[in-house]
Amino acid sequence: MTSRLELIPRDILQGIAVLVGSSSPLHPPVDFLSFLLSSSTINRSLSLNYASHVYASIFSSKFDSPSILDHHRIWTTNSGLSHELVNRLRLLQRSCRRDLSPEGLLQDLWTAYWMICESKTRNECQLVNVDFAGFILAVARRYLHSAGSDHGLGCTTIKHLIVWLLTLSLSRRTLRELSPKDRDELKDLILPYMYLFKRVDPTAISHWGNGNSSTSCDCCHAIEKQQEHISPSTSTSLDFDHSSNAVHVRLYGQKHAPHFADPSFFVIALFCALKELFPLAVPKHLPSRRRSSSGQPFRGLAREDVAKMAAYETPLFADSVPDAQFSSAEAPLDTSLPRGMRDGVLLYQTLSAFTRAEKSSYILGSMTGLWEGEYFTISELCIRNRRYQKFSSVPPETSSGAPDPATRHSIPKNEKHSDTSASVVLMGETLEEHDHAWGGYVFSGTADQDGLIRLRRVSVQLLFTMTSFEFKRLFAVDGYPTSSAAIDAGRQAQGDDRAND
Repeated sequence: MTSRLELIPRDILQGIAVLVGSSSPLHPPVDFLSFLLSSSTINRSLSLNYASHVYASIFSSKFDSPSILDHHRIWTTNSGLSHELVNRLRLLQRSCRRDLSPEGLLQDLWTAYWMICESKTRNECQLVNVDFAGFILAVARRYLHSAGSDHGLGCTTIKHLIVWLLTLSLSRRTLRELSPKDRDELKDLILPYMYLFKRVDPTAISHWGNGNSSTSCDCCHAIEKQQEHISPSTSTSLDFDHSSNAVHVRLYGQKHAPHFADPSFFVIALFCALKELFPLAVPKHLPSRRRSSSGQPFRGLAREDVAKMAAYETPLFADSVPDAQFSSAEAPLDTSLPRGMRDGVLLYQTLSAFTRAEKSSYILGSMTGLWEGEYFTISELCIRNRRYQKFSSVPPETSSGAPDPATRHSIPKNEKHSDTSASVVLMGETLEEHDHAWGGYVFSGTADQDGLIRLRRVSVQLLFTMTSFEFKRLFAVDGYPTSSAAIDAGRQAQGDDRAND
């Protein structure tokens, strides 16, 4: 007997399919799958090729908008959204089933990476519902060992991608739920990837992961030995540019050769969070407070200082993920910037085809940390064309069509090239509490265009001594202050005496 749904017009049938597939935003479209399997006629009418707009509507109800492509002004089609929906549902199914097979794993991991980079709320809630953190931990235990086979996935690519997903998916709550054995294993797995910034091959230093401080000399020796084999003509990053041996994956139905940034800084944060799970032991010989009852300050560490340091917690990327334990009717719809752009500028430069520069530029306000002080910025000027009735005796209708060199145009902020970013100078000093415990220091440095921040620390006492010495040497001759002319004459006389000698 023919179903009544087969007799209704196709546009109405497709509208019903959209309502069925969008009924539970944070759950897989099980009802939609049952609706497709109810009849062969309905299956053909709602196939991926003939009704791509249906799947695009379901994608919009379950996931965040494709912010990576919107940011670069590249419009996505219904066909692209439908293919991306299939990829993401396949990823969620793999994570739920704990499928660790290498078939399609690289594509699924890249899909998860893009979901996190584009996430405003819904993408990460979808991953939390299927326990993606537990899944990526299982993947790391299997594929991060240097002795293991690459399974045809590309050893370096799959390992760096797994490390990125570990740093982006593991929250402090997840780390607390791990057993001590699993924590030690995780530290051993990610420890070699903390040194990628030093251009060291992680497979060559996999033996560092024993957690013992006695191997620090071996670590330094391994770094020096590895850097000896790196010629100046080699690339500035290690195995992050896959242009020579590109791995192509699909994003919104299009084939791309993606690349990712150095995960060393995120790995360091994850490693520090693992170390902070064990409380810092307070030495018993330290005084309880820095200021004694007599009122004399104690120069050195006190118990209150150690307790304050132990209270600090390294922020992780996944700590700000909202709780996904709410009903589907209360699914949040956040229209703010995606977390990949809001919490980490490097995460947003994922696709090599869409990036405008090889290196990212430092943006004011994007650096996170414990800072106390002020910084100054130049306000944007309103640049506009001249008004002819004020500065020209020729009416606009009779003026020539040649461009006026005095006319200036402002470039929109989102169209500026990263190479035009201005240099950033950083200066600072330690707080008074730090001065009592460890001595005062002043800092100065710069922020490079690739995001690297270089700071130099100088002791205040050493700086004061050097300043006093320079003051006495330059502005005092024979114990009496003299003018600059007298100082120059004295220097010339000393030079003549040395020449005669």
